[in-house]
Amino acid sequence: MAMGDASWHTVKEALGWNWGATTKTLHLKEKRVSKALSLLGEVLDCKRVSLKRWQQVVWLTPEVREQLEIFQNFLHGHAKSPTTLEELVPGVDLHVGACDAAKSGRGGVWFTDGEEAIVLRGPYQEAVKKEVISDHNLTGKLTNSGLELEGTVLHHFVLGKTAQVEGETTYTGCDNTPAVSWRTKGSSIS
Repeated sequence: MAMGDASWHTVKEALGWNWGATTKTLHLKEKRVSKALSLLGEVLDCKRVSLKRWQQVVWLTPEVREQLEIFQNFLHGHAKSPTTLEELVPGVDLHVGACDAAKSGRGGVWFTDGEEAIVLRGPYQEAVKKEVISDHNLTGKLTNSGLELEGTVLHHFVLGKTAQVEGETTYTGCDNTPAVSWRTKGSSIS
């Protein structure tokens, strides 16, 4: 019983990961990280992988190669620092805020756990305002969604500079769907 699934431990191994209850982290054993890095190093040098290695032929398109390189970089970083559970599953929102932006400027507010509100507000420079696309400026280079994206990024930047946010969950209210999607997915406008 002491070694079974019903026993109580602060660290449990499941699905090849060590789950830390008190540290709230996921950690791979060094042996598994080394093995995965070795396999990825071998695979990234090939256009095809043997049936024995992957149970099927995998053509390494540029997209697949890029994803494997990202995973390889993750493993290198994981060897130094385990993954926190908050990186995978959001916890309770300790920092809640809202932001908005328009041609005239951007601003927002953060409500943090038990502290005073953090308020930000600022106008755009005239050079930025002149580049915003409108009925009067069809040749502009900036959309309202681009301004909103910059506003949400600035909103999070200000929170990161004024409050402890590492490992914490934040929630931002924003009325611009493209800006929220770009920021959340890590995409950009181009």
